[in-house]
Amino acid sequence: MRTEKKKRKITSTVAKPNRNHGTDPWMVLLMALVAFYVVMAPFTKVEESFNLQAIHDILYHGMDLEKYDHQQFPGVVPRTFTGACVVAWLSYPLLRAGGVLGLRKMYSLYVVRMVMGILSVGSFGRFRQAVSRRFGTAVGHALLGITCLQFHLPFYFSRPLPNVFAMMITNYAMGVWIDGRDVVKVVYLMAFATSVVRCDTLLLAGPIGLQLCWTGKLKLGQAIKHGVLAVLGSVAFSVLLDSCFWGRLLYPEGMVLLFNTLQNKSVEWGTSPWHWYITSALPRSLLGAFPLALLGVFLERRLVQLMVPCFAFVTLYSLLPHKELRFVFFALPLLNLSAACAVVHVFRKKPRFVWRLMRIGIVCAGATSLACTVIFACAARDNYPGGVAFRWLHEQKASVVEPAGVHIDTFAAMSGVSRFGEEREGWIYSKAEGLSAHMYLSMGFTYVVSEEREIPGFKVLRAVDGFDGVRLHRGYPPLEWRVTPKVFVHERIP
Repeated sequence: MRTEKKKRKITSTVAKPNRNHGTDPWMVLLMALVAFYVVMAPFTKVEESFNLQAIHDILYHGMDLEKYDHQQFPGVVPRTFTGACVVAWLSYPLLRAGGVLGLRKMYSLYVVRMVMGILSVGSFGRFRQAVSRRFGTAVGHALLGITCLQFHLPFYFSRPLPNVFAMMITNYAMGVWIDGRDVVKVVYLMAFATSVVRCDTLLLAGPIGLQLCWTGKLKLGQAIKHGVLAVLGSVAFSVLLDSCFWGRLLYPEGMVLLFNTLQNKSVEWGTSPWHWYITSALPRSLLGAFPLALLGVFLERRLVQLMVPCFAFVTLYSLLPHKELRFVFFALPLLNLSAACAVVHVFRKKPRFVWRLMRIGIVCAGATSLACTVIFACAARDNYPGGVAFRWLHEQKASVVEPAGVHIDTFAAMSGVSRFGEEREGWIYSKAEGLSAHMYLSMGFTYVVSEEREIPGFKVLRAVDGFDGVRLHRGYPPLEWRVTPKVFVHERIP
């Protein structure tokens, strides 16, 4: 009898959920990691270009819409300004203070990225808080540790991708969903993320909505009523806001849905086999947590109701021919939750041979994840040669007072150059496409940042190396890091 009471007491103590509603000090660890990635790789790629340029234009041009980057480079389909407006509004006080202190314009890029990171970590913190309440503090800590050992989520938390803006909302919504107390809020959050930010959020929102109705937490009539209201309100908001910025009546995510799904034009950017997410994207993003995520479903019964919508989301996305890793970002926190449950379950078991063996496997999986993350981080650091070259040009020519024309070619613009790097008021910047190397001289450019090694009438000031792959070889270290000159800074010969 005493043994049973003691056992019951120990079990309740170990599985005691976290009731703390305040700030979670452990999240500082994740925020520090996100900040490290911002400093290590401050520049952005082409997929992030629209939102980053929009944030810049809102901050530096206000309502002078004629100066906005999207007027000249609108992209394939229009995008919403919602996320850009939020980040710009939150960044503005800090940038004003920086201007008073005389900080370079380039530092505003770091501020914007940090604001993005804080928002992402905050929404993930809401998700983790709900996990700790439902599954126990140990699972919450394991979830945080697994996430920090991975590369993709911490690295992309601060990047202005539409997927990341949507993930801020879905992480918060999934936290509310796991709590199970205010499920109507889940409907409104998912509807907003789907209707305004990323229409493909529907592939996650739909299964979650069906799960809520199936379990009786949300009546079908309630779901339809609140869903319709949420979608109508979200669409109206997007039309009002984005029509102002684009200068014509439009609904961006409606056009994206038409382009990607109904017209199926996304296949022009490449296709992958149906199993690509399972055999390539998820193993790369989850690393050592991938097998643990599969194991967790079998070890923790309470996960089943949460993981069915997650697996449905990945399955539905697998049916679309065009695939990218960032498309399944929404599923990563749930899969990490499953892996965290597996870790806690294994380490709570009595030290028998099988469980000892599994503990060793988990430690090895964590070490493998850390090693892969270091490799990914080093590759990312060298993956923005355009941004590095553009920054170097401004630093080297800081004393030049004469006006100058600077041309940025397509590759340089796609590998890190943004308007945040345009620090000289007297310089004219051009990203005109379709120019040949022989035209730069006749068009009067003083400097050219280009992937071209040689340009008639110009001399090379600097060649910037970029990541060119990793090769295995005998010896130590077993990995050969390869970089080659990717972007060249040219100066006009007098």
